[in-house]
Amino acid sequence: MPRGGPHTCVQRKRNKSIVESILIYDKNSGGSGYASQMGRMLGTLFNEIPKLLECNAKCEKSCHQCLLSHDTRFNIDNLDRKKTLQYLQDINLLNRLQIPKEYCFFDNDSHWENLEILETIQKSIKDISADRVNIYFGGSANNADISEFRYYDMLYRWASEGKKVRIIIREALYNQLEVNQRICLLPFIGVPNLEIIRQKLSNQNTSFNDEVIFCSVSNASKRISWVCSDGESQTMNYNWGTSPEEPIIRSGALDFNSIDIESVITHSDIIQTKNNHYLVEIKNDFDGPIKLFGEKFWLKIK
Repeated sequence: MPRGGPHTCVQRKRNKSIVESILIYDKNSGGSGYASQMGRMLGTLFNEIPKLLECNAKCEKSCHQCLLSHDTRFNIDNLDRKKTLQYLQDINLLNRLQIPKEYCFFDNDSHWENLEILETIQKSIKDISADRVNIYFGGSANNADISEFRYYDMLYRWASEGKKVRIIIREALYNQLEVNQRICLLPFIGVPNLEIIRQKLSNQNTSFNDEVIFCSVSNASKRISWVCSDGESQTMNYNWGTSPEEPIIRSGALDFNSIDIESVITHSDIIQTKNNHYLVEIKNDFDGPIKLFGEKFWLKIK
């Protein structure tokens, strides 16, 4: 750990769980990059600590084979590997770091995601040199509005960079979309490297992972995906990729998504045409006082 290291631990309640926070800072010049990445590495770090504390040299308190280093030499009087190891055992740290079973969507390859979703997507694209980005939309059509999607512009940017971008809409959601909701998808039609996919999962092969995944990035041999048990995280609007209650889980598992039937959505799928004229089905949309007809008409056209 850099000098400065962890500062304090704070406890707070989240639902029925106790959440402990570790604040990490670095006073050394040029070290903030390492400190800022520690959030993703804490699980791995703490799993390796007991091995370090066992010490190959079996020293009494500390030595260069365990706790003593260039940075820790200033605190040599406070270093004691045996007390530290005992403390970690007393607080049952390794078990407390385990992800609860209900969130292990990918078994042992399930990890807490603590970065903002766009930040982690961008980082993962860079880490694995991803050339494909899949954005999944599902849930109810009631709140669906692609124009409110926060990362609307990023889809174009990724596509312009040569990445294959697919907007994958669950068939159940697509069938519920009103004409005005589907029209918002038109700007994506015909964009190079960008497709809108209507996805249908077979009853035989549908897994829980298929239903909760909302994003993945991949290359020829590696895939990183994000899931959340909160269906709102798939909603086609501003709140996509977030949940006020449930955690976001990240995985590098490859075998996670069985798409049995998929079809590319075209211009004519979104809105019917006849002799190059748009056909908009109107039922009882304009019912009501005549003075409101104009307002309702332009809202429908919009």
